[in-house]
Amino acid sequence: MATVLLLEEDDTVADFVRNTLISEGHSVRTCVNLGDLVDRLADGADLVISDAGLEFPPQQVLADVSAACPGTPTLLTTTFLEPLEERFLLEMGANAVLHKPFDLPSFLALVDILTTGKARRPTTARHRPLSGTGGVPSH
Repeated sequence: MATVLLLEEDDTVADFVRNTLISEGHSVRTCVNLGDLVDRLADGADLVISDAGLEFPPQQVLADVSAACPGTPTLLTTTFLEPLEERFLLEMGANAVLHKPFDLPSFLALVDILTTGKARRPTTARHRPLSGTGGVPSH
């Protein structure tokens, strides 16, 4: 399946996302910082998933991904972006912005869309967390 680069500062969220994607057959490489992400992009990737709330602006992630591996889809995850900021990041090149906590089926459908162009699973309207334990933890 897809090779995914993951940049997430919260270890719990990173472990959850990584394990979920691996269980779906994807190869996941966790990056420790933006420099590590850029270095790993040299080997190619089918998707970059990055937390938008890191110590550097998310626009830097988008610019670095675009420069290092043009055309690689980028999914930003967030707990805090306002709609205007989200729109700005989409205009800057993000392929999608997903708010945490998000539900697993919507997350996996979005990964499918960004890596293959089609969804294998049904999606929900607003990426709301499922009741119970189905949603990804937020930090």
